[in-house]
Amino acid sequence: MLQKKQLDPGGFIQPEDQLFISDISFMETLGYPFSDENEKRETEALLGILFRFSIEESIVQKVVEIKQQRRIKLPDAIIAATAIVHNCAIVTRNVSDFQNLAGVVVINPM
Repeated sequence: MLQKKQLDPGGFIQPEDQLFISDISFMETLGYPFSDENEKRETEALLGILFRFSIEESIVQKVVEIKQQRRIKLPDAIIAATAIVHNCAIVTRNVSDFQNLAGVVVINPM
């Protein structure tokens, strides 16, 4: 049985899926104050198997476009732009951060 804050990856990740993380999500995740060294190691191990998308010029231009159209926090705009540019879905429980953004597919794993 999963604890309250644990995810069941089998519920939303398929064997054929490729898994990526944006630079901003990588930084936000590692900037989290971990409860203990084990949690930190496990998180770093998970992040280590994901392909990381760097913030390239096409993402910068898409962020500008998104921010001109809508009031959105810069980190969320970077995540959305990364997903749009690379044609990926965003997996987050904060679906409201990305509502009504054209071209953004959001999956709530919770």
